[in-house]
Amino acid sequence: TLLCSTNGRNFTKAAGSACPSGAISYTKQAPVYSAANPLIPGTGTLVLGSSVATMSVDTIDPNFQMPNTTQVVLAFDRELPWWGVISSLEFNYTKTNDDIFYKNLNLGAPQFTGPDGRQYFCTAANAKACSSNTKAGANPSFGNVTELTNTHQGQSNTLTWSFTKPMADDWSAMVAFRAGHATDVNPGTSSIANSNINGNVWVNPNTDSAATSNYSVPQRVLGSLTWQHRFFGDYLTQITAFADLHSGAPYSWTSGTDTNGDGYARDLIYIPKSVTDVAWASAVTPLQQQQLLAYIANNPYLSSHEGQIAGRNSVRSPWVNQIDLSFRQQIPGLFEGNKGELRFDFFNFGNLLNSKWGVEKRAGFPLIRNLANVSGIDPATGKYIFDVSSSAYKDANGNYRPQTLVVNEGQGAGTPTPSQRWSVMMTARYTF
Repeated sequence: TLLCSTNGRNFTKAAGSACPSGAISYTKQAPVYSAANPLIPGTGTLVLGSSVATMSVDTIDPNFQMPNTTQVVLAFDRELPWWGVISSLEFNYTKTNDDIFYKNLNLGAPQFTGPDGRQYFCTAANAKACSSNTKAGANPSFGNVTELTNTHQGQSNTLTWSFTKPMADDWSAMVAFRAGHATDVNPGTSSIANSNINGNVWVNPNTDSAATSNYSVPQRVLGSLTWQHRFFGDYLTQITAFADLHSGAPYSWTSGTDTNGDGYARDLIYIPKSVTDVAWASAVTPLQQQQLLAYIANNPYLSSHEGQIAGRNSVRSPWVNQIDLSFRQQIPGLFEGNKGELRFDFFNFGNLLNSKWGVEKRAGFPLIRNLANVSGIDPATGKYIFDVSSSAYKDANGNYRPQTLVVNEGQGAGTPTPSQRWSVMMTARYTF
């Protein structure tokens, strides 16, 4: 339908095949009913299934419930006979009642299933190149069709034991030990429906199964120490140190390409037992094959899970240690009863002393680390087809290495978050 406007705000249907001279034209292509495809909206002029006609749709389960949990907390406090120290023991259990669960409704039916239970969405004829022949059974008139629904899977439990000495005799201190575990189905990393699917990993898509959460911190030690003294008059000198030592972020070993043809390169990877346990792309040299197997043999997690598919968030980045330091000094004011204060707060003080200290390294977003590219499966043998010939799997000398852990400075290049550098905040305050 051709619409015309003289002011750019109000449009009317054109009287003929063109708008009057000087008018603004707009061609409206409203979806129309197609008897041949009663469930598929079309435009009447575009060919259904063509790239220009494909549409994406986000849906919400009409019975969707906002996330909610049941939480149980048990705590016990006791004053110890030394220095007035308070000992606290706390157990926290949280059970998911309803949480978010995203599904892609337009993957089509699985075309076949591999020997280890992985479903494939490319045809058997394209099984060796499944990564480039995706979603064979999907409706071609639609792109991603997502559904936001609920899962009832997931929980967390933590146990914290702390000791706190209140301020007395010019010093106070606190130390706490925390252990726990958390699981979920989807980490909810985005405000966009399909991005929430793409922010997860799996063996088979649309599986309502909980695993270690992105936000799970199994071990943590917190400590603080404050010392203060009045060297002259009523003016306070205070120094405080705070330490946060905790387990690194979890991550998953994955394929760098779409293994099963579901349109997402988020496939948990199979860990080969030997060179002959998998098939190899023609560009992979025997040396590269041996180097990959040598890396697996020397990696604690991979070597203990040979012949299996890697688990979601089953590996952890290195332990993270950060220390903050604060110095505070009161000074005389200009008038009686007034005080000034100078304060210096050092964030990540260890990094100021040594650039290698206080740095967190983690796998790239969404906490995945590619071991190799797996383009598909050989249907005759049931073997995965591995490829480590690209530059993504080579170090400076051309030898094999997997995707590296990087300093956690943001989700990608150009978006730095200076959480791994030292900083100092200087504050001046005057009270009267």
